[in-house]
Amino acid sequence: MNKSELRKELDELVHIFLSAKLYYLDFKYLHLIKNTLPSIYSTYKTFIDRMYYASCVIIILNFNKLLSKRDKSGFWKFKNRLTDNYHNSEIKEYLSISEINILINDLYSEKIVSIISKIETTRDEYYAHFDKNRTDFDEIKINALETDLIISKSEIFLKNIELKYFDLDRDYSMTERELGCNLFEELEKYRFKRMDSNHKNNS
Repeated sequence: MNKSELRKELDELVHIFLSAKLYYLDFKYLHLIKNTLPSIYSTYKTFIDRMYYASCVIIILNFNKLLSKRDKSGFWKFKNRLTDNYHNSEIKEYLSISEINILINDLYSEKIVSIISKIETTRDEYYAHFDKNRTDFDEIKINALETDLIISKSEIFLKNIELKYFDLDRDYSMTERELGCNLFEELEKYRFKRMDSNHKNNS
């Protein structure tokens, strides 16, 4: 693999990862609204529930793309591309085989492999297809700690490859504009302002 090929494949991984992370942060925000701001949730319930479900689907599909060894766009296939014909590639000047293995083994630890299994089952039986004899969803549902672990380990992998091969220290944090912070709180303020204005005009 040469440098331009690596850059192209890495950009695809980064795109999938950032999409997964962004939708997860949206998911956490919607979860907050549902559980701690009941008045806002009751006002926008139908829309919030649709967004909440859509975020779940996108997160699972993107995590599957990144982590499933079956997927052609994920970390495992990328690792194979790095190590195939390694001694004749440019990568050997920047990363040793042992460094690559350390990074991939950390990403595919025993804990994460068990989470990947749940992600694959969710994707296969609920989102890509809807199997009649599917696994009970509560058995394969991933929690916030598991999701945080996947995001953290994925980010470490990407940052190390970018730093060592491209001398790029990328910041994967999201801006407030990207996150749409406090969207529903702002909508609620606007709604009350309109109600107040209408009340004054009718007085």
